[in-house]
Amino acid sequence: MPFMKLGLDRKTGLDRVLTSWRSNDDPRQGNFTRSMDPTGYPQLFLYKNGAPYWRGGPWTGQRWSGLPQTVNSYITNGRFINDENELTFSYELKNQSLFSRIVIEPSGLIQSFTWHDREQRWILFASIPVEQCDFYGTCGPNSNCNPYNISQFACTCLPGFEPKSPADWQLRDGSGGCVRPPGISTCERGEGFVRMARVKVPDTSQARVDMTMNLKECEQECLKNCSCKAYTSADERNGGSGCLAWYGEDLLDTRTFSDMGQDLYVRVDAATLASLSKKGDSPRKRIVIATAVACIILALLLSFTLFILKRRRESRRERSAAMASAAYLDNDQSRNMNDIKDGTEKLDLSLFDLSTVWECWKGGRCLDIVDPSLGGDYPEHEVLRCIRIGLLCVQEFTMDRPTMSAVVFMLGNKVSLPTPNQPSSALNRRRDTSSSSGERTNSMNQVSLTTIEPR
Repeated sequence: MPFMKLGLDRKTGLDRVLTSWRSNDDPRQGNFTRSMDPTGYPQLFLYKNGAPYWRGGPWTGQRWSGLPQTVNSYITNGRFINDENELTFSYELKNQSLFSRIVIEPSGLIQSFTWHDREQRWILFASIPVEQCDFYGTCGPNSNCNPYNISQFACTCLPGFEPKSPADWQLRDGSGGCVRPPGISTCERGEGFVRMARVKVPDTSQARVDMTMNLKECEQECLKNCSCKAYTSADERNGGSGCLAWYGEDLLDTRTFSDMGQDLYVRVDAATLASLSKKGDSPRKRIVIATAVACIILALLLSFTLFILKRRRESRRERSAAMASAAYLDNDQSRNMNDIKDGTEKLDLSLFDLSTVWECWKGGRCLDIVDPSLGGDYPEHEVLRCIRIGLLCVQEFTMDRPTMSAVVFMLGNKVSLPTPNQPSSALNRRRDTSSSSGERTNSMNQVSLTTIEPR
């Protein structure tokens, strides 16, 4: 119930816990107990017959580590106290006109309800544990449980670790957990830390906390001690404060959340650190290249639009001038129209020299158009792929051009790409060049304008 404290009175030794019924019609003490574990860095647990069944994790300053959804709760505010007098948790209602309760079902399900006065019934708004990764130690020690790996095994080893039993792992049994590979050293051998985002931090029963440190100081302190396996901020408010670190023991019951969670920094050996850093650089370069291509495509579309508008304005002026010339200068009509045509040809400027890009593409010299300032520090196959996608976007006929959703998919996935057809501007330039020496006939009543329509 609201304002009712759960936890330990350090002065009297009284420990307030929440227990389930034996069954729905038997109020005797059941198999499940929700209580606070004061050892190490205190955390919330649900026990089944005395063994951990679900872990809420430590208090992060605004929520339990294993309950990220409670940060934005529109119904309750939590209050956690950990001092020399007590270790307790209680909650209060944001709207005092509401009624709320939390119960443990005989099956071990923790459920939160609010009373709906108009319908005269209790409305369920939260239940836990429900997912495979909610249950304690599903993937064993030194591993992470990710329920969002829909097409893969939910259990993955923490960075720098490998399955203890690969055979069990293949059978989708991760209970044995993970170990460091033989011969690997993480003690004064160039080791470092890898960040895992949006996680419930490991079991803190054996963890140490120092609230005077910031995250950088926490990293330095952890790096000095070879038995330190991981660290994070103890309090995630205001950008993070305090140092919570794990020493010696295995890292147990880590899991990933979809949109919220803490950052956990796991100690890895030098080789693993270099390998993961290299993998991290490739996506960043890919993002830079993809962003550049997208900007070029957007600039092309904008340039074409501005060019069309300018040509239309000039065309209207030309027709007005031609009609005026016809009325007063019949004998000089041909000369006037040639002057007008010369003016329009001067407007036909190539804002982006696609003909050069096309010629380089046909000649297998696409890398000639890459900015020399990059100094060759880029993956050639990624650059060629991006240029190819760019050429697909400026083909002569709109029906041949991919949609933007298709472009995003092609940039983000290793799928085979079609061969681009000649861009419209390159084709128009070739036609203009081939016909420039031929005789042209002009008529003031046959002025036409070809509009390039971007997709």
